[in-house]
Amino acid sequence: MTLFSLRCQPPRVSSCPLSLGVFLFLWSLGGCVTLTESKESQPAASDQFVTVRYAATDDVASRLVAGESLNRPTTGAPGDSGAALVTPVDAYSSDQKAAFREELLASTADGRRESQLVRLGWEAFERGDVATAVARTREAWILLQNLRSQTLDEDLSGGPVRSVALAYARALLATTERREGIVVLEKIVAASPAWMPAYTALFEHYLERGAAGLSEKVARRALAYADDASGAWPSVLLARSLRAQRRPQDALAVLKVAEIRFPNDSNVTLWTGVVLYDAGFLTESCERFSLAHARLSGNEHAAYNHALCLSREKRWGSAGDVVKLALTLHPQSVSLRLLSGNVSRSLGNKAEAYRVWREFLDMSSPGDPRRPHVENALAELARPDAHADADLGTGTSP
Repeated sequence: MTLFSLRCQPPRVSSCPLSLGVFLFLWSLGGCVTLTESKESQPAASDQFVTVRYAATDDVASRLVAGESLNRPTTGAPGDSGAALVTPVDAYSSDQKAAFREELLASTADGRRESQLVRLGWEAFERGDVATAVARTREAWILLQNLRSQTLDEDLSGGPVRSVALAYARALLATTERREGIVVLEKIVAASPAWMPAYTALFEHYLERGAAGLSEKVARRALAYADDASGAWPSVLLARSLRAQRRPQDALAVLKVAEIRFPNDSNVTLWTGVVLYDAGFLTESCERFSLAHARLSGNEHAAYNHALCLSREKRWGSAGDVVKLALTLHPQSVSLRLLSGNVSRSLGNKAEAYRVWREFLDMSSPGDPRRPHVENALAELARPDAHADADLGTGTSP
């Protein structure tokens, strides 16, 4: 895997070619930096990664205001190599999931019946068994209500009741009882205004339902109560809501502030790449995806976006390595299979492309808009005169 290491040079502005990527560094660091490739899997001890000031500079902002669209991404029709990227859709980042899991396990480690129920419910939710998740967490919630010795607000301010309430609410949001789930989440937010997992669950629900304005309000409230312990996640939520409202300049401005406060936050890096890609700045977005993948090597979406950029550059071998590893870590990903088929066919391995695209059809939902493209590609592969270097445009996130 190729990593990009950034080495600072003396501030010789006149001798540096001012591409947009270099300009971003000059604007934020006051010097000139050169981009070099390192073939090592890890940077040498002397190679220190320099923080990338990759949010909206005056240059990018003015180009967005003017409506400029350099290398505008395509819509994903067959034959297009620059189709829309997969973007993260999971309710929690890996860091948020790990933090909540740790708190949940710690707060339900007493061996009591309700603690066992919520653990069973959360495990069911994570494996997609929503009915069991609702049944178990509801039973735990009722048990705790009957055993309460404090007011509901006091209970929801921390401890096992809050964790059970969140697990119960998240399960409800996946059912027709989502209104009750929203009520529970709003009660948690009112009692624990600085607890980010509740904001995240409420935000994701509104965004998934197409209520981007409501998700923005949730994100702004989360940001108002955030502290350094919250990290950049509230800013990422706000940027995502602005992106959903087609406000890329505002989204980049939010990410810029977040990057200054939290220069090594990988979610900021990843989402800045997504917003830049939406705006048509493909070169700059791919630089962010390369950095995000280096920092989040096990993240499905960072791997997909990085591999897609490598494919756009026709670096099929490198793209294949990234996708192969990502599929090992995320064997249920249909989007990675779609991209893997593209790469395999471009490398001349039609049999492998046929195999993974068949798996895509077996695993994807019947309404997935990418299925007709894959079916056409499979029919083309079956023709004796099929070209091995043909390309299938990738679609959106599953």
